[in-house]
Amino acid sequence: MAQTNPAVLQNSEMAQRPIQEVQLEKPELELTCTACDEGSEMAQWPIREVLLEKPELAEVATVLQNGLKAHYADVTVEVVDCPDLTQSPYGLTASGLGGGRPCIIDVGGIDNLFPRVNADKEYCLKEIAERTGRKDFHLVGAGSCGYSLIKCNSELVVNAGHDHIKSLCARMVDNHKKICCEPYKSYRCSALANVFCSKGETGKVLKFHAKKRIGKTPDFIACVQQVLKDKYGERPVSLGGSFQMLSGKAKVHVMSDFTRNPIRTQEFIDNEWLKFVEAQAPMTFMTVCTSVSPPGLEMRLTHTHGHSSDLSSMGTEGSPILAGHYHYDLSPDEIEYEGFFGVAESIVRVDQVNQTPNWHKKIDFRTNTVSLPGTPEPPVMTTSKL
Repeated sequence: MAQTNPAVLQNSEMAQRPIQEVQLEKPELELTCTACDEGSEMAQWPIREVLLEKPELAEVATVLQNGLKAHYADVTVEVVDCPDLTQSPYGLTASGLGGGRPCIIDVGGIDNLFPRVNADKEYCLKEIAERTGRKDFHLVGAGSCGYSLIKCNSELVVNAGHDHIKSLCARMVDNHKKICCEPYKSYRCSALANVFCSKGETGKVLKFHAKKRIGKTPDFIACVQQVLKDKYGERPVSLGGSFQMLSGKAKVHVMSDFTRNPIRTQEFIDNEWLKFVEAQAPMTFMTVCTSVSPPGLEMRLTHTHGHSSDLSSMGTEGSPILAGHYHYDLSPDEIEYEGFFGVAESIVRVDQVNQTPNWHKKIDFRTNTVSLPGTPEPPVMTTSKL
């Protein structure tokens, strides 16, 4: 979880084609996600799919090539044949990022987390993909793991295909002084998730390389978003994929466990609840990026989670493996990124909630009853202070 950028709509110089909304047919049978749980709960969450006016890859490459020059000293963006992304250091569950009507699946939102987590807000990414007609899916992105499975809060690095899962879970352990990273063999997520969904086929993709930051915005994906927004204005353009931090270091966080007292301020989240670390290259990230939200969707615009590129020591004592939510680089002169994007054809919005917390929301839903040792607790605020 991180700060979300508001959907600032700008005037576009390009001719606009109305965004098309797809009416999803109700499946004849209730789909069951055996990797999530024995029962299906997805029928209660509304699913809405909005088609986008997808630009050509060559056009997006030119836009990013020209725009990112204001942020990085050395930039190359080009259309290439996608390499085999199942190979190291990417290690995805599919070779590519194409096919199967690529889309961004945008689930839930930050309001599900605060002031207390809504424990009823659990979702199955597999079932969402299948309900929208994408049975041979491949997912990359970010979220939080299913609370019913791991019994605490966490960061989820989504890397999952229709037939196998290579996702990772990062959570705080040892009195909240250490980050534990481990495989997460489920499609279930809690509160929110933001993933790029395709068939995972090879084909043409965007390859980018950016080195030595010269701009003031330290978040690489925020730079990409701003460039797209500056060019396309109110026309939403969505990308997703995976990238490497080849050199330098970045600020990464892992959320603390859910508190027992309600969290009522952003200050507590930033200063105590989020556990920040410096992540050294090489790191592998999964990301989604949308220039602006389609009207009325209240989607999350960017979300990036990642892990140490070398996972060979996972599960061993003293393993240096790190995973969590990417914020921005901490070494402008040394930073270097390289990776691959696909372009989405649509946005699939599931259980639409706000992307900013309602601090004064009535807690009349099921929530956590315990917290892990070391979980920072917010002060109890009286009604007069709210």
